[in-house]
Amino acid sequence: MANPEESAPDVPGKDLAKPARKEELPSAELRHMVALAVTCSVVLVSGLFIGVLWLLGFPPLVPVGQQGISLARALDLLKLSFAVVAGVGGVIALVVAYRKQQVTEAAEHRQQAAHQREDTKLFNERFSTVSDKLGHDSPAVRLAGIHALAGLADDAPTRDLRQTVIDVLCAYLRMPYEPDPGDDGDRAERLR
Repeated sequence: MANPEESAPDVPGKDLAKPARKEELPSAELRHMVALAVTCSVVLVSGLFIGVLWLLGFPPLVPVGQQGISLARALDLLKLSFAVVAGVGGVIALVVAYRKQQVTEAAEHRQQAAHQREDTKLFNERFSTVSDKLGHDSPAVRLAGIHALAGLADDAPTRDLRQTVIDVLCAYLRMPYEPDPGDDGDRAERLR
């Protein structure tokens, strides 16, 4: 059975109130990723430690004071290897988080642009319908058109569209008014 929220028509502003669902990784996939990360870390630390020992010529482990490398120094090298791998892992995590943030912001920007286009399209349809009323023969319909334009200006999604409505209203009000001469006016006025 369909979820009522999924089958409901899109209402502007509705998705702003509803929190976005995060896509979660399945637990098996998450376990594989963690295992891979731990394995890579161990391999990197081991490789770095062996690389440092190779640079030192693989000195023998000896007690303190004899020729070779002491156990304390070997443990320090191992700690240094762990620190380097952790630092590289931290940098990689920061880069991934930064990229994810960029992708999320770009998606939000595209969604806002889509909402803006939809709002502008709806506004243009309403504007076209209401502005047709200004040319109607009946004064009551023209007056309703003026009130509808004023309401449309209040609902305009951008300042530019609001200014367009105001410009149309002002131009309409500046048009010269010539009352209908009626049946008793002369023939030239009635024809005009």
